[in-house]
Amino acid sequence: MEEKTLTPIEQALVPFYAWVILAVRLPDGRIAASLTSLCRLLNLSQRGQIQSIRRDPVLANQLLRVVLQTPGGPQTIDVLTAWAIPLWLTGLNPEMVAPEKRPLIMALRQEAADVLYRYFFKIGFDQASRRRSRSAPCSLVNKHERALAYDYGCAGRMVRAGDRSGARGVG
Repeated sequence: MEEKTLTPIEQALVPFYAWVILAVRLPDGRIAASLTSLCRLLNLSQRGQIQSIRRDPVLANQLLRVVLQTPGGPQTIDVLTAWAIPLWLTGLNPEMVAPEKRPLIMALRQEAADVLYRYFFKIGFDQASRRRSRSAPCSLVNKHERALAYDYGCAGRMVRAGDRSGARGVG
């Protein structure tokens, strides 16, 4: 079975507490998050999570391939639609995740879909914070965020939260 690859109409690094989630808005209006981004946040094996998602008939339909535009050229990645994130996380065995990551799982289950939709549809995000969060990205202060920056070609433009001297907008 050949998977269809979608081209998002918008891509962004969306702030979520002290982290960022690489996310896209699809042509049909759905919002999805990079599975790489989510797995790195939780220190999970992406390959194992893809296998687990594909075994679930509901989740399997929500795992999509998209082509991102990066400075290094187009890059195809797996994304999980926003509404499916809590369902996916419900299936995680808490013993597989470090104890310090368990509160993050709860926050993602309760808030990730809402935060992603609010970001892309500009509900409760003022334009100034939206521009800062789209600086590539504005708060790259932890290993997860640095890894995303290197993966998606914006490492040379990393700035720390509050440091506006080097911030440049992406879009």
